[in-house]
Amino acid sequence: GLRVGWLASRSAAMIEAINTFKDYTTICGSASGEILAIMALRAKEAILSRNRVIIQNNLQVLDAFFNKHSDLFNWQKPLGGTIGFPNLLLDRSVDNFCQQLLVQKGVMLLPASVIGMQSNHFRIGFGRVNMPEVLNKLEEFLIENKYI
Repeated sequence: GLRVGWLASRSAAMIEAINTFKDYTTICGSASGEILAIMALRAKEAILSRNRVIIQNNLQVLDAFFNKHSDLFNWQKPLGGTIGFPNLLLDRSVDNFCQQLLVQKGVMLLPASVIGMQSNHFRIGFGRVNMPEVLNKLEEFLIENKYI
């Protein structure tokens, strides 16, 4: 899909490195992307309001799911954004867990190793309306593989 966005960081060195890299990939956004970004900005209140509802609902669903399975996961609700990094408490590699979940249920969680971290955390996004359906598949996976 079309992606238009901004990056924020407290690290001036990181911003400079990303800007340098961007110069090698593209100088500016596409004209169609710029027009769509303007349209989105004009409708920002409707878009933000819709997204806030989705995010708030999904956070409630995630809180309930991770509270129910606190013996398997350590969940700390993010302070902002639409991505969390729960910790898998099972005595197995999060990479194997995520791969098995993808193969068996078609649910993709990204293990910490994908972003260069050596931990048993995984990335879960919660900005989509199908979060309850995805968590149902995750719970089926846990049951079928006798984790619960």
